[in-house]
Amino acid sequence: MRISPIALGLALSLSIGAASGRVSAEEPTRVLQAKVTFVTSTSVYVSAGREEQVRIGDTVTILRDGEPVATAEVTDLSTHKSVCKLLESVSPPVAGDAATIEVLQLQPEATPTADKRPPPSRRRVRPGIHGRVGVRWLSVADRGDGGADYSQPALDLRLDADAINGSAWGFDVDVRARRTYRTAADGSSLDDSRTRVYRLAVQHRREDGPWELTLGRHYSPALAVVSVFDGVSARYAGGRWATGFFSGSQPDAEDYGYSGDIREHGAFFQWFNAHESSRRWRLTTGLVGSYEDSEVNREFLYFQGRFRSRRLFGYLTQEVDLNRSWKEDEGEDSISPTSTYATLRYQVNRTVELHAGFDNRRRVRLYRDRITPGTEFDDTYRRGLWFGSSVLLKKRYRLGLDAKTNRRESYDSADSYTARFDVYRMTSRNIDVRTRVSHYTNERVEGQLVSLRVGIDAGSRLRASIGGGARNEELAQGLGQDSTLTWYGIDLDYAVGRSWYVLLSLERTDSDLEQVDYLHTSVSYRF
Repeated sequence: MRISPIALGLALSLSIGAASGRVSAEEPTRVLQAKVTFVTSTSVYVSAGREEQVRIGDTVTILRDGEPVATAEVTDLSTHKSVCKLLESVSPPVAGDAATIEVLQLQPEATPTADKRPPPSRRRVRPGIHGRVGVRWLSVADRGDGGADYSQPALDLRLDADAINGSAWGFDVDVRARRTYRTAADGSSLDDSRTRVYRLAVQHRREDGPWELTLGRHYSPALAVVSVFDGVSARYAGGRWATGFFSGSQPDAEDYGYSGDIREHGAFFQWFNAHESSRRWRLTTGLVGSYEDSEVNREFLYFQGRFRSRRLFGYLTQEVDLNRSWKEDEGEDSISPTSTYATLRYQVNRTVELHAGFDNRRRVRLYRDRITPGTEFDDTYRRGLWFGSSVLLKKRYRLGLDAKTNRRESYDSADSYTARFDVYRMTSRNIDVRTRVSHYTNERVEGQLVSLRVGIDAGSRLRASIGGGARNEELAQGLGQDSTLTWYGIDLDYAVGRSWYVLLSLERTDSDLEQVDYLHTSVSYRF
């Protein structure tokens, strides 16, 4: 594995210098329980703010059904709300997800009280129906010669129901419908409608009971490697362990409709420690079989583990293929490790953090309402080994350095190095500035990406941000012409009361191949 000596020296010097600094004394902390209230293309909103003792730079762990799906960092605060920047995610956050934030315990509790939360073997139940409904509009106009335009209205519905009328029954719905109107360069038009159901299931569970049964299209955190499936799953929880199984089929890869072509079956077992422990860990192992027309499609073991203490957070998932039948006849090894994802974060003190990770997953389903040049770059160079560190100075300035390398025997081999400098909460308008510089190189191209974004509170409920950037690439000889991509735009987030959110994004992109204007707007109501 080869990493640029300059980038390696920068990252290591910051890490070593930070680690050798004086670690602050142990401060009393408590874990604050909150929830995700709204998600935009760039931010995650959480229902806890300055009055709950949240501070800029605090790390937010986002959980779904008790399992962590993402981590975020607090960048802006209001009285009872935090705006966060997404750091890492196994699954994209959605409104209604739980969130935990470790905050300073400024005043000790006068009288210790018993922890009334359910033990970790049980799933938390929120009686009633909660969710959101939204309307989105995406318009793309090509300003180039002979370009094509399209517009796309869409509807989103997300419902979570538990303990309906005091019973053990509930349901889970996540449906997104859209219609696309395209205009080709010759003036002809084409319309296309698509409705995708990501979740549609009924559940039977009690907060104080060991059994949980789910029927329909759903997702299980214990079966994250399987992703969404149509079928039935069951989970039985003991004191500090749980076990379960599932059986069903994969949705159609194109339209996400029901398909019985690929059948899947599996079972899992979990171990975890006491809920009240300051160091929380959970281990999961399982066996999954996938079959197409009675033939082996894939059979594999998987392992998932997570650990969280006051300073350290780690997550690991590993799959091990068991090859037999025609796969063994084709020369595959009987056992072959595949699809590894790991991330590790260590909080040296209140200001310094070290992080590292590894990702060699072949396919990852990414659900994005909007793709920007920045997100496209990160998705392209998702795979590899990375490490870095960040320093928060005077609770307002954050400097970060990261290095990533992906060494393979194909043209996908690449190195990338990123420096970030962010400023938070300047003046009473809470102005923040985020800058990024990335350099990357592989066998085909060498390039740089530079971006800048400035955000400001334009009112008590309105948040505005403007930004832009440039991406320059130099191709290896004989592979084509060098290219330059520039973009700039504005985002407006407006909260109407506590239930309505309005988002408006405008962006213009210019390159040697295309000139495109993007308009994305949405209105959502959460309850």
